[in-house]
Amino acid sequence: MAYLGSNETGRAEKILQELNSQRKQISQAVQIYLSQLYIKQRELYKAKMELNDLLLFNSDLPENLKKEIYKNLIYIALLEHEPNDVINYSTLTKDSTIISETKAITQLPKKNVLLSQVLSSIIPGSGEIYCGRFGSGLLSFFVNSASVFGIVYTYKHKQYVDATLIFSLIFTRFYNGSRNNARNFAQEYNNKIYQTKLKDFNTYYK
Repeated sequence: MAYLGSNETGRAEKILQELNSQRKQISQAVQIYLSQLYIKQRELYKAKMELNDLLLFNSDLPENLKKEIYKNLIYIALLEHEPNDVINYSTLTKDSTIISETKAITQLPKKNVLLSQVLSSIIPGSGEIYCGRFGSGLLSFFVNSASVFGIVYTYKHKQYVDATLIFSLIFTRFYNGSRNNARNFAQEYNNKIYQTKLKDFNTYYK
């Protein structure tokens, strides 16, 4: 546990595997610690193997140990963005605090990525504003508006080369940039609030 706490995962894993093979009377606790080590290393498949092995081959597990197993499985499901698994495992813990914490994470208010792109496709900059990026949104709106004005003005005055250059070098770039920014900002917003909540749960999980 000391090695695990100080991120010396290689040493921790070696000791845990030796204990698991030599001391069967504490093998259940060892498997819990191994799963936590694998979670720390982001080897989530190995962590799930240890935890599911415990549940599958030990029908007489005490309730406190089952709860610990489910907490680990919840955390893995959160890392893997599997909301259905999160809900299922949290229900199995029969812990109202865990259930409410995980429910808050799975029901976070998110920005619609597709909607943000559609908005910026119709009115450049509006998708960015929808995601809370007012500065970027207003800049996109004004640059795109100015370039449209420039295209219309030069075309009316038969300055076709200038109109083509404004369209290809300015309008196209900023129009597509606004749509891409809207998508990226929506994804960043969703990931940021998710990671914040996940960090809160990680504190409780520890």
